[in-house]
Amino acid sequence: MKTFLRLVRGVALAATVAVAVGLVMKVEWHTLSITDLFWKGIIPLVPLLLLLAPHVWRIICPVAALNLAGAKLGQGKQGNGRVRLPNGSFRWIKQYGVAVAAVLLWILVPLRLVLFNGSAAATLILVLAVVTAATVMGFLAPWKAGWCASICPVYPVEKFYGSAPRWVLHDSRCTPANSSESCFRCAVHCLDVSPDDPKYWIAMKNIPAARGVPQLQDFFLGSFPGFVLAYLLLNNFGGASRPASIVTAARDYGAFLLLMFASYGCYRVAQLVVFQQSSAETRQLWLRRLDLIMIVLAVNIYYLNSGVGLASVVSKLGGWATQQFAITLAIVVTAFVTSVYWLHRAWDTTTPPSARW
Repeated sequence: MKTFLRLVRGVALAATVAVAVGLVMKVEWHTLSITDLFWKGIIPLVPLLLLLAPHVWRIICPVAALNLAGAKLGQGKQGNGRVRLPNGSFRWIKQYGVAVAAVLLWILVPLRLVLFNGSAAATLILVLAVVTAATVMGFLAPWKAGWCASICPVYPVEKFYGSAPRWVLHDSRCTPANSSESCFRCAVHCLDVSPDDPKYWIAMKNIPAARGVPQLQDFFLGSFPGFVLAYLLLNNFGGASRPASIVTAARDYGAFLLLMFASYGCYRVAQLVVFQQSSAETRQLWLRRLDLIMIVLAVNIYYLNSGVGLASVVSKLGGWATQQFAITLAIVVTAFVTSVYWLHRAWDTTTPPSARW
């Protein structure tokens, strides 16, 4: 399995380079632009993988490979990674990194509608900025602490979707040589640490939550279906053709905020109903089930939109234009069935400690 995942990671790195080169050259094939291939054909493959096996994604992610390459360049003589950031800054990143990542996600996703989706140059700049930031933060902080387990904009989504994985794998790159520890202990509440590592998770229980972070995490979870719905609605009502302007961007951000707060409001009402209708013994279980329902809602709303884009990419690559609707339906149904299966498995589970920010 390790060899296979290493091979897949190599392919993912090569694909990242190919996408970057294609964006520079503005490659098209069968009327399919490299920009559409990236945003509509590659990105939509990730959420279902996060739902079922988030650790597989974290092992094969090409940006994570670059983050760890930077970490290896910056490691100390003992091979345990050095902190080149000021102590106060590194401590702040460990406490508030996931909150920063969530804000970055909220900023970047709406920009797809007015900037990235229709611009190869803007997408190239974004890709280069992400890989550069990941590599530099790997050099400045030990292992995944500076990017993958903190400020990466995908990390809060990984924690959101990955709270009840079907398959759990350990990232062997995070295991120090000549040590009894299972990992480098570089980050708090790390998604890569096995739930079977009691020493780590007992230590995490003793770490107080940073001010405001639990409230922000609660808002992220409750507002995420609305966040995804906002993208679906805006993307299907002129999102792809709207001019990139401050007015358009402001209007989009306003729509996102409106639907996010509406979603969070419904989530809070549902929480109140749970508090009133459940007993003290079952309350935490039903609150967990409510969180799982929000995850399933977000996944299915996502594929109602992205399924169309992914189907268009597949139909163009395969020359199956007349079958595009059937391909779209197959993608949407697959996402729905997978999410229902996932919900059934997770229904009686407890929230894992790695879900904490």
